Amino acid sequence: MKLQFYLYQGIKVFFYYFITKINLKLIFFFIYSIVFLVIPVIFNFIFSITIIIKEIHRHDKLFYEWFKKYTNIASIFTIFGALDVETLNILHSKIAGFEQLNAPMSDEALRWILRAGLITFVIEEIPQFIIQVSIQYSSNFFFFYKFRLIIFFFNS
Repeated sequence: MKLQFYLYQGIKVFFYYFITKINLKLIFFFIYSIVFLVIPVIFNFIFSITIIIKEIHRHDKLFYEWFKKYTNIASIFTIFGALDVETLNILHSKIAGFEQLNAPMSDEALRWILRAGLITFVIEEIPQFIIQVSIQYSSNFFFFYKFRLIIFFFNS
């Protein structure tokens, strides 16, 4: 019950300050920030699934045999790949000698993981950095309202 109250208060504070008090430009930064978070997640998920499917249909069938044996592990890391495609590297990392993390991935798949990681860096990290710097320099009173927001949240 208390958590719902704090959640409601947080939403109320967010809408009050970001819509009525803070510069309208910051709303656009918020929207861009969400866009540059969602698009890379979709991109990473598509790449993760594509890499796993290509490895399953590879000609030598080594990965397919590993996949049949450890379907749960592969599924979990494919879903984690939506957040960061480079988590697929853990599947062949041989950490602590675990057989589950010894997937026979091809060099082509490893190159695709690297390429997807670089693309993700360009379409996610760099725009988010630009957005954060732009927010900091777009209005002089942003810091004042940020601290006022924290004080208002804890006093209500």
